[in-house]
Amino acid sequence: MRLRIIKSKLTEKFESALDAFSKIDKDGGGTLERTEIAVGLFRLGIWLSPIEIEALMNVLDEDQGGDVSFQEWYRFWKLNIDLDTGTLRADDVVEDL
Repeated sequence: MRLRIIKSKLTEKFESALDAFSKIDKDGGGTLERTEIAVGLFRLGIWLSPIEIEALMNVLDEDQGGDVSFQEWYRFWKLNIDLDTGTLRADDVVEDL
């Protein structure tokens, strides 16, 4: 998946994890649903196939509850993505919330 591209676009467009989360959370429900994430990324010029959306949700939705809380989103925002491979480096996951 294109995690590096997604992360790069998000950090270019938004000043903070909270800013990005708030803009993508169109219904103001305090969580991001699959559709909100897909539409939000599409507006940034990132089209993901249904399979890619599912894979992204598997990364974002740590508790597999079906939506993404701000805490889950923040952890993704803070992840260090290896720029050479585009993969996540587990040793760099921040748990500071």
